[in-house]
Amino acid sequence: MPENVGENLKKWKERYDDSIHLMLDFSDFKGRQVEVLGLPLDKLKWNSELHIPMVRARFGKSVWKDLEFPLNSFWFMRFKRLELFDVSEGVFSLPSKSDKKYAQTMSEMQILIEGGFLRPS
Repeated sequence: MPENVGENLKKWKERYDDSIHLMLDFSDFKGRQVEVLGLPLDKLKWNSELHIPMVRARFGKSVWKDLEFPLNSFWFMRFKRLELFDVSEGVFSLPSKSDKKYAQTMSEMQILIEGGFLRPS
């Protein structure tokens, strides 16, 4: 990704943030994967049964070490996407029930919710 794309997105967001009430509604989207990064959560509409928001500031590098989740954890990988694109928040699809790591992912999700790191809405 060219370096200026992220900076241009940030400038666009700052310029139009107050004038746009809803930037993206994907609540009825039935696709397998959704990843929306860098747009303000309060300007997005998603299906809370299929998607979950993540806020980067709620996590610190020591959080992952303290939680002892594997480095290939669903949640750690999503956090790394926020870091990679240098965005403060994003919304991700939850795994399907047929996913081989579904039980582990949902168990970890509960730990993250109880710790205040995730707030499903």
